[in-house]
Parts: sequence; C-alpha cells; structure tokens
Amino acid sequence: GSATQSFRGVTWDGVKKLWRVRVCLAAGGRRHVGYFVDEDEGAAAYAVSLERVRKEEKLFREQGPDAVEVSDGKGGWQFVPAYVPLDPSVPRVKIEDAPSEDAP
Repeated sequence: GSATQSFRGVTWDGVKKLWRVRVCLAAGGRRHVGYFVDEDEGAAAYAVSLERVRKEEKLFREQGPDAVEVSDGKGGWQFVPAYVPLDPSVPRVKIEDAPSEDAP
C-alpha cells in the first residue's frame, strides 16, 4: 500500500511498514487497534473498534464504571448495569477485563 492516509484512524507506520489503526476516545487519548498489511483491512477494523468504543462510552455515561459485559452465549457480548441479577452460569467481567474483539 501507499504511505498516504485514505481512512480516518489509519496511519502508515514507516518503521514497521504497516498500517497502524487507533481510535480516539471521548475522554482523550487513543485506543490502539492493531497493525495491518492492507489499508482497507485496517479501515474495516477501525469501523468495528469505533462502534465498540462508542458503546462502551455510552455505557459508562449511563451506568458508570461498575457496568459489566456478559457473554450472550453466542460468541458475542452485551453490556448490562452491574446491579442486574445474572444467571450464575454466565461469566461476568468488568469491561476493561473483557476480551477485545479488536485484538489481533
């Protein structure tokens, strides 16, 4: 790929010779998504990560930092307030400890 940025959140890393993907956070800072050989794949990963970050930020605004993610039993995750009674057989983790869909 060329070293000219075509997509938001996707920049060329001249040292690694890969496309670096990061999402800006509402509170400041950035979340690293990963490195990609193909700029288009990086753009797709950015879109997925941005959607997840927006959900997390909305949850924190509405429920506070004690909100949790629980498995939906189908390989996905759903966000719920920490005070909602849960089935004890369903794993419960804080958001920052949850597996990242964006991890390479």
